[in-house]
Amino acid sequence: MQTFKKINMKKILFTSIIAIILASCTTIGYETPVPKNTESLKQFPKEMIGIFYDGDKDTLRISETNFVYGRPDSTIFYMNKSLEKGAVEHKKFNDYYILNIKSENADIWGIIPFTQKKDKITIYFANLDTKKEALKKEGDTSEVKIDAVIEILNKITPVKSLDKENSEDKDYIINPSNEELKALFDIAYYTKAIEFNRIK
Repeated sequence: MQTFKKINMKKILFTSIIAIILASCTTIGYETPVPKNTESLKQFPKEMIGIFYDGDKDTLRISETNFVYGRPDSTIFYMNKSLEKGAVEHKKFNDYYILNIKSENADIWGIIPFTQKKDKITIYFANLDTKKEALKKEGDTSEVKIDAVIEILNKITPVKSLDKENSEDKDYIINPSNEELKALFDIAYYTKAIEFNRIK
């Protein structure tokens, strides 16, 4: 059961960031790479280059301008991306690094915030479905609607909703200032998802 949970989290985390929205996972997309008015890093910092292990038989390999996570023969996920202006942009924001990845199917950006301390990389993630559950009171079995989470986010930065083609679901998009982006982190909208430890 524990193994399934780990695999499922990876699938949600990495696959949904490319697709932005999965049927089982409603995420917030961004209009532009964040933070705004900040130059993208042309390469990963030297201390970040190496091979890291996630504790679940998979590795994250980082070179100067490329990262690879998972295995090409994996049926769950595989991500191989290079830094590229307008497609994959890496930026620094306070204590975080933010990897901005543009959706292949829409003009929306997904972000992967992460931190590095010595030989450990910690990745953060958020989706509206998880936040719905967090709003439930103990013992409450009723369903919390997405609107409840959108209302919280709207107090920080305007949230746009767009109808998805051939679906009753919606895309949710924000375009936060750097101050609003900081507020999203301050309310712990992004929470710890996966930790990697250096093996080389």
